[in-house]
Amino acid sequence: MKFSTFSKKRLLLLPVVTLACIIVWWKIGSENTDVEQQFREAQIAIERDDIAAALDLLDSILERSPKHNQALLYRGQLRRDAGNLAGASSDWKRVPDHPPTTGGIARYLEATLLLEKGKARLAEQKLLRAVELHPSYPQPNRRLLELYIVQGRRDDVHQQLTRIAQFRALVIDELVFRFVSPERATVPAAGSELMRSYVAADPEDQHSKLALVRYLLEEERYSEADDVLQSLIVADPQDERAIGLLVEILLKQGKTRRAREILTKFHHRRKPSPEISKSLGYNAAEVEDWAAAAKHYLYVVEERPEDTASLYRLGQVLQRLDCDVEAQQCLKRAKLMDRLQRQALRLVWGSQEKVDLMVPIALEVGGLLAQLGRRTEAQLWYEQVLGVRPGYEPALAGLQKITENPEDPETQPYRSERLLSRISQLEETKSRSDEASFTVSPSTEGATSFYLSDMHAEAGVNYQFIGRSQFKYPPESTSGGVGVVDYDQDGWPDLYFPQGCRLPYNPNDFTYLDRLYRNRGDGTFEDVTEKVGLRENRYGQGITAGDYNSDGFPDLVVANFGRNTFLLNNGDGSFTDITSQVGLSDEVMSSSVAFADLDRDGLLDLYVVNYLDSIKVCHSPDGKYSSCNPSNFEGEQDRLYHNRGDGTFEDITSESGIIVPDGKGLGIIIADLNEDGLPDVYIANDTTPNFLFRNLGAENGIRFVEEGLLSGVALSGDGRSEAGMGVACADLDGNGALDLYVTNFYQETNTLYLNQGSGDFLDSTRLAGLAKPTHSQLGFGTQAVDLNLDGLPELFVANGHIDDFGFRGEPWKMFPQLFENIGEGKFIDVSSQSGNYFQQKKLGRGVARLDWNRDGRPDLTVVHQDSPVALLKNETSTVGNGVVIELHGVNSNRDAVGARLGVTADGLTQMIEVCGGDGFFCANERRQFVGVGNASHIDELEIIWPNGNREIHTQLPTHVKLVFIEGKSPLVMRNR
Repeated sequence: MKFSTFSKKRLLLLPVVTLACIIVWWKIGSENTDVEQQFREAQIAIERDDIAAALDLLDSILERSPKHNQALLYRGQLRRDAGNLAGASSDWKRVPDHPPTTGGIARYLEATLLLEKGKARLAEQKLLRAVELHPSYPQPNRRLLELYIVQGRRDDVHQQLTRIAQFRALVIDELVFRFVSPERATVPAAGSELMRSYVAADPEDQHSKLALVRYLLEEERYSEADDVLQSLIVADPQDERAIGLLVEILLKQGKTRRAREILTKFHHRRKPSPEISKSLGYNAAEVEDWAAAAKHYLYVVEERPEDTASLYRLGQVLQRLDCDVEAQQCLKRAKLMDRLQRQALRLVWGSQEKVDLMVPIALEVGGLLAQLGRRTEAQLWYEQVLGVRPGYEPALAGLQKITENPEDPETQPYRSERLLSRISQLEETKSRSDEASFTVSPSTEGATSFYLSDMHAEAGVNYQFIGRSQFKYPPESTSGGVGVVDYDQDGWPDLYFPQGCRLPYNPNDFTYLDRLYRNRGDGTFEDVTEKVGLRENRYGQGITAGDYNSDGFPDLVVANFGRNTFLLNNGDGSFTDITSQVGLSDEVMSSSVAFADLDRDGLLDLYVVNYLDSIKVCHSPDGKYSSCNPSNFEGEQDRLYHNRGDGTFEDITSESGIIVPDGKGLGIIIADLNEDGLPDVYIANDTTPNFLFRNLGAENGIRFVEEGLLSGVALSGDGRSEAGMGVACADLDGNGALDLYVTNFYQETNTLYLNQGSGDFLDSTRLAGLAKPTHSQLGFGTQAVDLNLDGLPELFVANGHIDDFGFRGEPWKMFPQLFENIGEGKFIDVSSQSGNYFQQKKLGRGVARLDWNRDGRPDLTVVHQDSPVALLKNETSTVGNGVVIELHGVNSNRDAVGARLGVTADGLTQMIEVCGGDGFFCANERRQFVGVGNASHIDELEIIWPNGNREIHTQLPTHVKLVFIEGKSPLVMRNR
């Protein structure tokens, strides 16, 4: 992400006004022919680039005619170009306001010098005077707009756009800011750096201080933001903008008591500022006063319809008020607004000279505006398209559609009389008490010293992903998966690595093959790829493992760019490619694959996540090959295959309900997220809203409905779609419901969605302590894994950028991260003290969970694009008691995918599910590692098998492997 049109360079080093643009009225009122002749000679000297001669001539003119305005403007410009800023300022100050044309130019040029010195407040005064004197002069108007944008001054931006539109048609990057919040257009780190320079140069610059606070908030730098805010509030105790930001900081840190104390005086104010109303809505939602929250958020979106976060939160609140129709309308608008803003900003950040790329984006923006009822703006966008492509049929069709129905619909269709009546009725009843316990921020020190050692070299796993070329095709930026599978059923987990290949794919090129490493059981592995007859040479991405035919041996499905591969385990240590026989024939860009029993018939079905609809080569501004932005592509539709039970699959994509637009899937988890006994499907999409397919459990087949928005897991809590990569799924806060952790792009933060029960999720990233440490990372594979066996799963994340963007100040290789779970949904970053592996920057991709050395502790394996795979041994010094649980279905699917475990020990219960999918391009070991802390035994273990049958077992030992065969007593075994 970069500034481009509103670039840091342009903000710091203002455009040098070319001499040709300075209007010269030297003929008017001139009585001295010699002076005017000298002035013409000075102009000629400038055109010859003879600056010394030009300066001599201008000096001579000003000696004879000290008030020669044109000469002052010219000499000031030449002095500035030479670095003599004091001289330039002196010349331009001597130019009076009248006549207003030269006066307007002089005031603008003075403003540019002030901005170079960081004095934005004084520069604004000069720019406003320039506009007042010379309203049609374009430079000061444009410069004011850029200043207001970088300072996040929404109302001033809109006023300035109106002023500009009086003299000329708005251009594309100006049209964008009619509906995009200014702060979304600026990288926080660059914005905060610029605002610091403004505040340092002028401590009284309140606008720059407020802007600095907003940028610091985005960077999670709460302490520094609080310090700046205190100075603002001291200067003006009634500044609601500053007070609103202070409350936002407190609420995001969980400091609810202090926030509520501040908000008390605003509760009954008829119309507080949008900043205060936003915080009032957030606070009301925290204490489940849904009527008050809806009232405040309604006011915010009335005042600021482009505030996607408030629009999104309003939709979530309306669900709690049982106003489902209005909630869905609101959430739909939030989704459209997020897409609109994301696409429009591509036109600001991108190269507008690339017509083939820009036209379809501008066309889509027009269509989105029309869907939102903003037809006047939609018309402007269609006209922009027609300006560069006259007669372009799609634009003409869009224009015709909106002109046929010129009346705009109601701006907020979800604001129904029924809703307003319900809010009023609820407000008449006694509201919930605002008294709430103060939420303590998580401790900065963990209770455990974690330690993970990379043993790949010692174990003989020297696999290296090969798949990055100079052309940087889209699959090359994401690939690097791993599957854990005991293919020979000897009790030791083996490793399968999908490999890349040269693109375009050549079926006769066997230079690079997928690799299979067999676990010898003595701490080492052997590469058995050739021994078992594997010749898989396609460009591999993700992998899943499962016993699809219930013969006791796990089979494999590899997601490829091109045809996917279904490998049948023959049970004799070999595999057979039966892709065509089972009915998998698509030739697309698949990413992840997952086995799960979606209809609970005892057979594993197959979900294939697909990514982009094509590949192309992209270039950076300097003409070099660069990884493509996924927004430049359409998404490829996922596929769903039902297991017929005869060794083949039926493609049920069309009738299953999974056909929805804007899917660019990478990670997948299949689990019962709403606790109705049916497996749901969650997809992390790249740059588009994530999907949550609810399993309807229809009698006549597998049916889903997409409810990501309604469930709160499609967008971030701020109502923004993100670049979803990996997914981890576990009960992370101990409330008995499965939560989701999604890794995202650089400067987006990863997102923690905590399940509130029955599948309603809240973005709890900031309160969990996971926002700040992930904001400057780009996460791929992630796993929830209880490394210290205390019953609280940690979070591991593999990081690394998609390309080397060092030229724009972004890191490429990144450190992996480990977050300790300290309870109640709170985490702390313990990466720096968890072993040497965490001190090495990598291009991390797929991560899988396993116990490769059979010591009863969960380990990890991580694939990198720039170095060999890591085989991480869990050497954490202090661990609790635990058991290894192995499940085998009889009436349920043999792998027990979808089974749930309720483990009670010492009065505490934890819930674990055998999930399908396993996250990003990976397959985990099916064994479950259950930590019970200091408990010496398990009081009760409840198993809910995938078909719904329940079993309860009591008084089970720890430090053993427990094998459960559906319907039978457990086998207690030594772990291996």
